[in-house]
Amino acid sequence: MYTSLLVPIDLGHESSWRKALPLAVDLARTHGAELHVMVVV
Repeated sequence: MYTSLLVPIDLGHESSWRKALPLAVDLARTHGAELHVMVVV
């Protein structure tokens, strides 16, 4: 279904990316997709 995923994260809000990142990794593995992480400053 997905071939590439982009996950923007804000390092200033640790509580949000600590939840989002593991879910994104799992979703990428499930679909065999590439995972790209973009850090927002």
